Amino acid sequence: MKSLVYTKRFIQAFKNPEKIQSHTLKRILKKNQHSIYGERFGFSKIRSADDYRSQVPVIEYEDILPDI
Repeated sequence: MKSLVYTKRFIQAFKNPEKIQSHTLKRILKKNQHSIYGERFGFSKIRSADDYRSQVPVIEYEDILPDI
């Protein structure tokens, strides 16, 4: 029975992927807003994908290595 619930959610995600992606981004940002990286780039103030793109730079692994 659980598999039916997951299947329905999966199918719903295909109908509006932007909504699902936005929800996922917000969940990740909220969970990490108090991390060093989250505080540095203002995760708590990000409300959209556009905010994220403007506030968080594209980086490479070496850029965050000191924080790990």
